[in-house]
Amino acid sequence: MGKINPFKFFMFKKHDISKKSMGLNLNSIIKVFPLISVIISLVSLVYISFFLYKNFYQTITHAQTIEILRGQVSIIKIDTELYEKITKNLEKRKNTDFIELSELKNPFQLSEEKSDESKKINP
Repeated sequence: MGKINPFKFFMFKKHDISKKSMGLNLNSIIKVFPLISVIISLVSLVYISFFLYKNFYQTITHAQTIEILRGQVSIIKIDTELYEKITKNLEKRKNTDFIELSELKNPFQLSEEKSDESKKINP
C-alpha cells in the first residue's frame, strides 16, 4: 500500500487554463457584446425614467395640488386669547359643584308680602 496523504483534500490539481477550456475567445465576446450592451442600456433607461418620475414629475404634481388646495381653503385668523378664555370658562363650569334642587326657591310660588299686596288690590 502507498502512503496516504492527509492533506490530499486541500491539494488542488493544476488545471490548464487556456482560452479553449474557458470558451473565451474574441469571436464569442464580439457575438455577446451587442446583447450585453442592449441589456445595460435598457436597465439604465428604466432607472433614469424612474428617477425622473420620482424626483421631478411627482414634485411638480404635488406643488400643483397644493396651489389648487390653497385657493379652496379660507384663511381665518384665530383669536387665541378668546379661545383660551373660553376654555378656562368651560373648565370652571365643569369643576363647579352641582346645585341641589331642594335648595332652590319655587319661582311660581308667591312670597307672603306679594300675596298680601295682591289680596288688597284684588278683593
